Amino acid sequence: MKRIFIAEDDIVTRTLISEQVKSFGYAVTSFEDGISVFEALSNNPEGADLLITDVRMPGMDGIELIARLRKMEQFSGFPIIIMSGVVGVKDISELLKNGASRFLAKPIDPDDLSENIRKALSVPHFV
Repeated sequence: MKRIFIAEDDIVTRTLISEQVKSFGYAVTSFEDGISVFEALSNNPEGADLLITDVRMPGMDGIELIARLRKMEQFSGFPIIIMSGVVGVKDISELLKNGASRFLAKPIDPDDLSENIRKALSVPHFV
């Protein structure tokens, strides 16, 4: 079973996305900030098959999280979906250019979430 890490500071959104991802047949571990998920991945690079992260979080936001992961060789092809409800087209382009594999707009549509997870897991991302 594929394991998906979710980094989202809002507990309602984190719980909703976690439950949706579980309903698709994946194992889920959720984190409330970028620092926690970065430490978990750094300590166990094989611990997850995919990361879904919010853009804005306290401590370490999703942009910094992706940048730090992409600097590590073992995460150069690691699939990362970044999500936000407050970015424009230019911002989305920058997020993808800077290492995100895919982008999801909030509020998250379950069908879009499922499709993006499937696509992210089927094609490795290379920076």
